[in-house]
Order: sequence, then structure tokens, then C-alpha cells
Amino acid sequence: MKYAMIGQTIHRAIVEIAYDNGCIFRGQTEDEVVKRGLNSIFKAFNQQELDAAEAFLGSLSEQDFEDFTIGCWSRCALSDGEIIADRVLNEAFDNL
Repeated sequence: MKYAMIGQTIHRAIVEIAYDNGCIFRGQTEDEVVKRGLNSIFKAFNQQELDAAEAFLGSLSEQDFEDFTIGCWSRCALSDGEIIADRVLNEAFDNL
């Protein structure tokens, strides 16, 4: 199954984004919403990009992870990992 190629950190970030933005509500399960986000990611990114996003997200402290996933990240110069993670999570958010 292709979802096995997604790391736990990206999956956790999608869940965080979905709850933070009210995308999970009565009539839609967490799994349904996350699956839509994952499907959009697989269409837009290759495994190398997903691995880079996973590595960056996994390197964050708990507070930085929360800030990054809810859009409170405020750095002037972004690393390659930050850029790809931002693109991956924005793709998921746009399709929740």
C-alpha cells in the first residue's frame, strides 16, 4: 500500500492541520480526511521529496512542529527541508 511510504510525522502533521482547520466534523472520519490529503500528496510529490519533508518535520521540537503545522512558522531563510515540507503540507491542506 502506498500509504506505507508516508512517515508518521507527515501523517501526524496532516491530522494536526485537519483538526486545526475544522476539516474533521460529523459525517467525516479522521481517516477519510487524512486519506484525501495523502492522495493529493502522492500525486504531487515523489518519494525523495516526501523523505525530505519527513526528515525536516521529524527534526522539530514539539513546539516548532505545532508552529509549523498551524502556519505560525516565521523564518526569513528557509532550508530545502522546510521548503519541501511546507509545499507538502500546503498540498494536503488544499485537498482536505
